[in-house]
Amino acid sequence: MAVAAAAAEAVGLSKEKGSDTEASIVTPASSTCTRRNPLAGLLAHQRYIINDGGMGTLLEALIGMPLDPLLWSAGCVLTHPDAIKEAHKQYFEAGADIATTSTYQATVQGYMQRENDDITQNQAEDLIRKGVTLAIEARDEFWAPTGGVADEMKKKDSKRQRPLVAASLGCYGAAQADGSEYRGQYGLTIEELMDWHRPRLALLDTTDADFLAFETIPCESELLAILYLLHEGEDQRKDTHAKSSSSRSRSRKPCWITMACQNGTRLNSGESLEACARHVLALDGSSTSRVVAFGVNCMPPQHVEEALSVIRRTFTSEAAGKEVPLLVAYPNLGEIWEDKQWLPGTGSCPTPEGFALSAARWVEAGASIVGGCCRTTPKTIQAVRARLIPVEEEEKQGVNDKRKQT
Repeated sequence: MAVAAAAAEAVGLSKEKGSDTEASIVTPASSTCTRRNPLAGLLAHQRYIINDGGMGTLLEALIGMPLDPLLWSAGCVLTHPDAIKEAHKQYFEAGADIATTSTYQATVQGYMQRENDDITQNQAEDLIRKGVTLAIEARDEFWAPTGGVADEMKKKDSKRQRPLVAASLGCYGAAQADGSEYRGQYGLTIEELMDWHRPRLALLDTTDADFLAFETIPCESELLAILYLLHEGEDQRKDTHAKSSSSRSRSRKPCWITMACQNGTRLNSGESLEACARHVLALDGSSTSRVVAFGVNCMPPQHVEEALSVIRRTFTSEAAGKEVPLLVAYPNLGEIWEDKQWLPGTGSCPTPEGFALSAARWVEAGASIVGGCCRTTPKTIQAVRARLIPVEEEEKQGVNDKRKQT
């Protein structure tokens, strides 16, 4: 069944546009809705949320060798768990409000295919859960009152709140380790993509992560598969793709979904970003909503502002006063992944300060959550936080005076 036909059958998507006058929309942070949204707690204290940055580049620097191409950063859960905690710690110290776990490319099959390790299915599942545990441990150790540098940072930035942990679920293409997430041409049906995502979703949904992060989704069919899975088993669904099982009817964790785009209007697959925003509202816009944020990641930074404008305009015209997800954006540095390496792209690869200046434009375009993806570092995130959540001068002076006394 074609994607467009499947979507129309499932939710009866309207082709009508909104009026020329912008309809008011309500974000989860400003709504009185009781929908579970851990992000709203952060936004009650600060205007923006700072996501972390690239994990792979930092881990390679920490361990001094290339990452496992099949598992990427997830391979370090097995071989270098302390490096993963150190990477999370560096991002927290740089100002990140969220740690995305090292499970982006983690699959049971990927772990079981490692040579000379003889990993069983149960052990592989435990390793995926451990990726979340490492991030939680790093967060709790960072936030614990120890009288160290972290405490000084928290005093310096009075707005700083306890960071969150997002369990990362990368796209199908990432797990193939062949660059197909940058093409979005899988040759799989929606049902097949649901079957692929279901086991890992079940694993990470039962961890102690604060929410789930579906990342780098490059095609419309994979978005639809995720949206169907989020509500799988609910009695009110009239979706021919849903599987009937009482064990799947429990409430899932909230999540965000970020799309991988080639420019400001098209996914890596060439499909419409605007259509994807409509799918989110149509398939998740109910009292049982799971998607608390929607946006883009791992795309060229020079196209982020337009992509956010497309999503925001679609939400405004289609929502008609209803609550909509927050907008999230965390692009890469503008390079191109080719032949299993990063090569210079058509756009500039900004410095941390340049990236932060771009982030200021992304929040002007509507983003509430911003950060970095591939090739960004803790210095990038530090610059973004300094730009978007500046510390008052008197607070800076107070910290400096205390440090002189010690």
